[in-house]
Formats: sequence, structure tokens, C-alpha cells
Amino acid sequence: VWGIGMIRSYLEERSSMPGITKRTVSLPEDHARYIDRMVASGAFASASEVVRAGLRALQEREDRALTEM
Repeated sequence: VWGIGMIRSYLEERSSMPGITKRTVSLPEDHARYIDRMVASGAFASASEVVRAGLRALQEREDRALTEM
């Protein structure tokens, strides 16, 4: 059961994979619902995949900003 904005088991599901570090994060309810929708749509297999995709996009944006300086 979800607490307000809490994601726990989603990020734990792949903790046995090499190179994966388990984290527990707190999110606003709208972000948690967005993650749930993305998984339910089939676009991602898990919440972990959604979070990783978002982090990759953030890293790419920051890398582009640094190269434009």
C-alpha cells in the first residue's frame, strides 16, 4: 500500500542486480501516480525503469548544458 508519495518496493525490486544500489525516495503524490501510469501503460516494466529513465534524461540535459558553456 502506498503512503503519501512513498516509493519503497519499486526501487527495491532490482536490488540483487550487480551495480544496483537500493534507495528509498519520497515523492509528491502526483509523481507517484505518474510512475504508476507509466508502468500500467506498458511503457516501462517497473517503477525503477521509470526513475532510471528520468535520471538519464536529467544527466543528458546537464551534460548538454555543460558543453554549451
